[in-house]
Amino acid sequence: PFNATGAPTTALCGIADIVRTHSYAVVSQYDIAPMVQIYATTEGRDLGAVSGDIRDIVARNDRDKPKGTTVALVGQTATMNSAYTGLLLGLLGAIVLVYFVIVINFQSWSDPFIVITALPAALAGIVWMLFATHTTLSVPALTGAIMCMGVATANAPLGRAVIGGLIFATVSTLFFVPVVFSIMHRHDSPMPVPLANLGEADVTA
Repeated sequence: PFNATGAPTTALCGIADIVRTHSYAVVSQYDIAPMVQIYATTEGRDLGAVSGDIRDIVARNDRDKPKGTTVALVGQTATMNSAYTGLLLGLLGAIVLVYFVIVINFQSWSDPFIVITALPAALAGIVWMLFATHTTLSVPALTGAIMCMGVATANAPLGRAVIGGLIFATVSTLFFVPVVFSIMHRHDSPMPVPLANLGEADVTA
């Protein structure tokens, strides 16, 4: 066959088969390779524990995955791991920096080791407090640990100020702030509750 200009044309059926089939509505790619994304969120557990369980499941089923397939855990987990790595390096850097600060103050390389021996006790206290209060290891916790390294060894007045401020701030947050919040919002009208959300006893009452 020829088109309007006289040039030869090729029918589509001569070079391809047209069939109806099923495919993904959204196709994702990473480095040109096709990728299947599975989104999930945590509930009732911390991200680190859930990520560890997922890694165990992936490792147990590694031999069953198709050849050439790669399973990667990304998203907030990758961000968390990167933040933890940076903060742990910062914690080690804080210990080294504290040591050099004490060296400058004492004008000695050996005496600062005596002060540094307090750091294992500080780390033990951090771990104990997180465990006793059921607090997971997080970025704020590691930030507090970095601060504790300097407070515990190099600056007793800073430590006293931090301890006093945290004690009074904790009491104020638990008792004073809720009172101020209730006073500020005492004139706010309550949100209406839809009838569909009421139980049978509430409707009949």
